[in-house]
Amino acid sequence: MERKPHWVVFDVGGVLLDIRPGLEAASKYLNTSEEKLLEVFNENHKIGDLGEVTPEEFWEMVSKKLGGGDKTNGKEILRIYLSKCIPLEYTVDLAQRLKNDGYKLAVCTNTWKGISKTFWPTVVKNGILVFSIFEKVIESCEVNAIKPEIPIYTIVQERLGTTGSDIFLIDDSLENIRTAISIGWQTFHFRLSDDDGRMSCKKLIRMFGM
Repeated sequence: MERKPHWVVFDVGGVLLDIRPGLEAASKYLNTSEEKLLEVFNENHKIGDLGEVTPEEFWEMVSKKLGGGDKTNGKEILRIYLSKCIPLEYTVDLAQRLKNDGYKLAVCTNTWKGISKTFWPTVVKNGILVFSIFEKVIESCEVNAIKPEIPIYTIVQERLGTTGSDIFLIDDSLENIRTAISIGWQTFHFRLSDDDGRMSCKKLIRMFGM
């Protein structure tokens, strides 16, 4: 680490939340493979992340593109998906430790309209309301900009009141990491792997000297 950052910014899916069980449950409900679901999901994620459609409309669209037949109720698919998305214990513990050590914490995520108000308040790990740990939240659907494109990083800097190496991004997407590096942020490429991110969190703990 080149210097101690003021802000640590966390991604959500694949870092704070494990969305893999949600995708597995949705694929089973839609009677398709996880690979095919991911393909359609990724091809169309922008309109959901930019807030152009509701989460329910997004899932209805995905279902229809997969030939979902009578299983096109976006509200039900969303419920099934979110019910299986779980907080990652090692990352939540890491975030709490960073906060206790005096770091300011933020979230920057590509996400759907309303999720932070309806789903996030229900996410609890070890008695902690996970998203209450964070001082600032920047959602793609609210600012009409998505990672890895530069505008959302500019918005993050404006919201945090700082730039460059004073910000440390933890993200599971190399594309998102590369953009952050290009504007001088410090970064860590988070990997869930088969240990639910335990090794990534151990590396981060060493980097921050905890």
